[in-house]
Amino acid sequence: MKKPILLAMMLFIANIAFAGRGAYLIIENNTPNALHIEKNDWQCLTDTTLSHTIPSASATKYYLEAINDISCWYRASQGRLKIFDKNHQEIAITKFSLSNTTTKHILESTTSDDYKIKAAAYNTIDRASGQDLIFVQINPNANKLDPNSNDYQNWMRNLGEKIAYKKLSQVVLPGTHDSFTFDLNGAVTCQADPDASAAAKIPYFGKKFAQAQDQNFITQLNRGIRYFDVRLCHQHGKDYTTHSLISNNTFQKELSGLANFLNQHPKEIVILDFNHMYGYDKAALSKLLNYIESYYSQYLLSYQNYNPQSLINNIWQSKRNLIIVMPDTQKDIAKKINPAISAYLWPESTLSSPWPNTTNIDTDLAKNTESLHNRDQNQLFVSQLQLTPNGNYILHNPSYNLYFNAYRYAPETHSWININTRKGLNIFITDFSSGYDSTLLAIKANQ
Repeated sequence: MKKPILLAMMLFIANIAFAGRGAYLIIENNTPNALHIEKNDWQCLTDTTLSHTIPSASATKYYLEAINDISCWYRASQGRLKIFDKNHQEIAITKFSLSNTTTKHILESTTSDDYKIKAAAYNTIDRASGQDLIFVQINPNANKLDPNSNDYQNWMRNLGEKIAYKKLSQVVLPGTHDSFTFDLNGAVTCQADPDASAAAKIPYFGKKFAQAQDQNFITQLNRGIRYFDVRLCHQHGKDYTTHSLISNNTFQKELSGLANFLNQHPKEIVILDFNHMYGYDKAALSKLLNYIESYYSQYLLSYQNYNPQSLINNIWQSKRNLIIVMPDTQKDIAKKINPAISAYLWPESTLSSPWPNTTNIDTDLAKNTESLHNRDQNQLFVSQLQLTPNGNYILHNPSYNLYFNAYRYAPETHSWININTRKGLNIFITDFSSGYDSTLLAIKANQ
């Protein structure tokens, strides 16, 4: 067979093999203002209209596909996105490309320091499936926020009467799933955790499917997060936060700065939900209780005097703004060890947090909708808006991670929150929240 014919056949086969390749483009606007995007320098891509207004606190999904045309066989499909602020001033340009081997995306330029732009691309093994991800996230620049307004740090206070006469179980609070996993140690598992699977011990896979946040605790607080999903592991005489793997820092170090925040922001109600506690005997629990008593007793909201039915205004008048929820088994032991501080701890029965436990976004949202519809209004209620990869899912999608799933389905999650704000929504949690996104959604919901 002559070389030109062979080459033509090879190109034809390659073209057929990757026909329809593409990627999902997710644009997340985590700022208080609407932004605008325009496409620029479009080459060998389907003519998807991208001249759009992106509303505040929203995530928008597009599907980009390479043109299956002979003129594009030798060229990468690529384009630029120009991002403009509310005054139509250009703030950034991002550039992306799709080829048979990889999807790439970079922040090409920024022209405003009022924003922090994050641009990234994530590739899957199955290039022909169209499941690659191109992600653009626009956050406010924390260093440029007005220090006199502190809109995110004081958003509950700023809402004033819009929430003051609502019950705690009625106010929409933004939270994070596996809140303390931003700095997991990829090599150390929680020995007392029965769910610390074999996959968690494999360096490449373990952290990819255990880390659920990329912002530390204080950053989340400052950006408006008010509910924290806390999983504790007592190991080698110390307390660590965990999700199969343990944190690099002790829990006490992770919380550094909390007392100062509570003192400076007395109307911001913070909930620490100790929903998993591994390796805690009486001695370990006693040590943890003593730490809580020493540093936070003046901020703890007593369960003897308050509950999920308490009005926000009554809580504000108490001058206390920290709630700690503890598993009933541990709280029963705490009563014997430290009766004084245990009276302040809220039992797990005050909070319901149904776990969808699925890898499918439609199933996840359907289960959350059903649970929300049937919720007990006398309890705090957590809607878990995250996917849970199991062993089979990880095996078949080794190039994925929790980050990939969180951003890929951000538009569906945002939409669900907006739809359910008047249907009993109380607390919602997500993976890889920027903080700003969830807080803006909660402010909108409470208004």
